[in-house]
Amino acid sequence: MKFLRTIGLLNELLEVELTARKNATAEKGNHKLLSYIRSVEKISGKTVAWSLTLIGGTFLAILSDEYIHPDDKRFKLVYLLFLVGWGCIAKSIYHGMNISGRAAAADLHVDDRKLLATVFTDCNSDFDRQLKWFRYGLVVFGVWLVLYLCWWIFGVMPIKK
Repeated sequence: MKFLRTIGLLNELLEVELTARKNATAEKGNHKLLSYIRSVEKISGKTVAWSLTLIGGTFLAILSDEYIHPDDKRFKLVYLLFLVGWGCIAKSIYHGMNISGRAAAADLHVDDRKLLATVFTDCNSDFDRQLKWFRYGLVVFGVWLVLYLCWWIFGVMPIKK
């Protein structure tokens, strides 16, 4: 009888140990997911900061009178590229804000692996979109800059008053 009781206690002890190990493994997995989500949030925040700097710089380019502006109305249409660029950068910022919100949600649900996996997937998708739209914005502003340089090199310069 004592022998059976001892075996029963050993069995319970092994079950408790296995449960503890499973929980520890799940916590490690949760920690890795949470760590990745925080990393993405950090890089995303830097991209948002660059985006805001880019928007500010382009506003200065339009409003500043420190550099030569074209007088030709046809070339001034090239400045409409700023609207496209701002739209791309705004979309990038939008996805960056989504990542921040999801990271906050992940912090609140550290124990829920299924929810963390969903947040992880959504953060990954938003991060891809954020970088895609940021690159599109850079390309648009790069095209504007190349056109401006072509005008500056080959065009007729207005006389500064």
